[in-house]
Amino acid sequence: MMDFSVFEHIIPYVRMTRKGKYVNERAQAYLANQDLLKIRLKEIMRDRNFIMLPPATPMSVKLVFYRLQPDMHTSDLDNLQKAVCDSMNKIVYPDDRWIDHFIIDRKLNKVEGVAISVRIDVPDSEYNWDRERR
Repeated sequence: MMDFSVFEHIIPYVRMTRKGKYVNERAQAYLANQDLLKIRLKEIMRDRNFIMLPPATPMSVKLVFYRLQPDMHTSDLDNLQKAVCDSMNKIVYPDDRWIDHFIIDRKLNKVEGVAISVRIDVPDSEYNWDRERR
């Protein structure tokens, strides 16, 4: 189980073409934000002595996005989720295609960021996130 938070502004996923990522300002901002998130994630993994999950490991991910009032509903929640999950590829896990279960929340807060929980799934079980907090 890995629980951690990244307190950075998250730019939601932006759809782009190969050429568009060089000319579209939104795409460039998204890619720069991805680089920043990857740096923060590597620092967290190193500082907490976390290791990347092994390949082909089914997992569950819980994301709680903390947003400021003006940004609370300016983007789709699924695009925020994609931005964070893509940034965790090859750092927290080898590939996000092994995520079988998501819980995603968005909450108002005074500081922007995302709280992340990654858990290895046990076959044929349902996750009770609240039980593990006790």
